[in-house]
Amino acid sequence: CHPKDAAAYGALKTRLAAEFTYDNDGYCDGKETFVKELEQKALAWRKDQERQGQYMSIGMCFGVAAGSLLGSAMGNLAMGMCMGISVGMCLGLCVGSAKKE
Repeated sequence: CHPKDAAAYGALKTRLAAEFTYDNDGYCDGKETFVKELEQKALAWRKDQERQGQYMSIGMCFGVAAGSLLGSAMGNLAMGMCMGISVGMCLGLCVGSAKKE
């Protein structure tokens, strides 16, 4: 999934194994900063994914409402709902994907 991070972690472990051959605590301590930084990146990614999902869900809800109105006006509720949900999901995903400054 993240080959650069995996390669960096592998290289770090190889270096630490050579440096701390008989010192397990030193080996583990040497990985600590890298692992904590990687954990923070993963948590930030997860938060971003959740934000995108929330906006997409909100977009779907508004899409259902708009699609119902549009479908009723067109005399084809199914078509209006499909269009509304599709547009709502796309708009929600676009808003959710936008980077916050």
